[in-house]
Amino acid sequence: MLRSLVIASLALTAAACASAPEPAAPAETVTPLTYEEFRPLLQAAHFNHKPEVKADAALTELAARSDITPSQKAEALYRRGSLRGIFIGDWPMAYPQCAMGDYLEALKLGPTESVKAQIMKDMQYQVSRRIYFNQAPFLGVPAECAAHLPEAQALVDAQL
Repeated sequence: MLRSLVIASLALTAAACASAPEPAAPAETVTPLTYEEFRPLLQAAHFNHKPEVKADAALTELAARSDITPSQKAEALYRRGSLRGIFIGDWPMAYPQCAMGDYLEALKLGPTESVKAQIMKDMQYQVSRRIYFNQAPFLGVPAECAAHLPEAQALVDAQL
C-alpha cells in the first residue's frame, strides 16, 4: 500500500511538472524611429498615394507601427484627419466628424506644439462646418464618428 502511494505521488509530481507553464520570453525592446527616419515615411504615406483613400490607409498603417513615438503617431493621425476632413464622402471615413476623432486622439498623445496648433486650427474649422452636416455631401457619416462633435466643440469653445 505504501509503495502504491509513493508511486501515485511520484506520478502526480511528474504530471504537475510536465504541465507547468514555460517562462515567458522576454519582451523585445523596440527602438523608436528618429524624426529623420519618420519624416520620409510620413511624407510618403500622405502624398504618394492616389486616390486619397490609399493615403488614409497608409497613414493608418503608419500610426499603428510599434516603432514610432506618441508624438509621431499624433502627427500621422493629424495628417489622416486632414484628408478625412477635406475629401468629404469620398470613402467611408472621409467626413469632418471622423477628422475630429483623429484630432482628438492625436491631442491625447501629446503632439509637438506646432502640430497641436495645426490640429486646433483645423478642428475649429471642422466644427464650424457643423451647420452643414444635415445636407450633401456631409450626409452618411459613420455613427462612430458622429459622437466626436460634442467633445471637439467643447475643446474649441474652451480655446476661444
